[in-house]
Amino acid sequence: MARAATTSDAFNAVAEPCRRKILHYLAGRERPVGDIVARLRIEQPSVSKHLRVLRDVGLVHVRRDGRQKLYRTSAEAIRPVHEWAAQFERFWEDQLDRIKKQAEEKDMAPTQEVELALNITKEIHVKASPEKTFAAILDQMGPRNRRGEGDPMPMKIEPWPGGRWYRDLGDNNGHLWGHVQAIKKNSLLEICGPLFASGPSVSNVQYRLFEEAGGTRIEFRHAGIGYFTPEQRQGVHMGWSSLLDRIKAGAEQ
Repeated sequence: MARAATTSDAFNAVAEPCRRKILHYLAGRERPVGDIVARLRIEQPSVSKHLRVLRDVGLVHVRRDGRQKLYRTSAEAIRPVHEWAAQFERFWEDQLDRIKKQAEEKDMAPTQEVELALNITKEIHVKASPEKTFAAILDQMGPRNRRGEGDPMPMKIEPWPGGRWYRDLGDNNGHLWGHVQAIKKNSLLEICGPLFASGPSVSNVQYRLFEEAGGTRIEFRHAGIGYFTPEQRQGVHMGWSSLLDRIKAGAEQ
């Protein structure tokens, strides 16, 4: 669903996956709403709301042709987004070159490899319903979040597709940890993003909830790729264990 309240500029507007698909589809030529609905298989009311958001920030132009409206992507308006994203393409190329150079300098042996994958899986059993357990996940990942050592580190999580998980430090300062990739109330929460890392890495975090006798089973997975320092690898295991313990305690209260 389009959320106009969070889409006051082009960068926020393109953060929503459906709107990116619409922009890509409209880049070729003008199209009516019906073509967008049929091609992207998105319901017409949702398409109309997404188009309204994109028009409000200037990323889509519209003109009337008889009884129908034709929409197309505004190449000029999307240029700042493209130029901004291009900076990160150069950043990734530079970072990967550094990793390659560092690995080759440390050891020229053909068996030397740089470990770029991170995979953490955990399973816990909670004596509470899926509803209470899911609410505890959002609560502990949000306002009640803490660092691994226990110090408060409140976060904000927007529980809808494309919603942000981030630290709000006030005065437009903060740190984006990820976006909600998928959410199914009381059964699934999936987040993708850089999480805690400021280097060249990306992660996918999943909570899957299953109702069982006497409560709920949480299957947790954190899969990441990129450069993680040994300290980060050790810390992330401890951090997730601490968070899952707090989720369990919060749901069982």
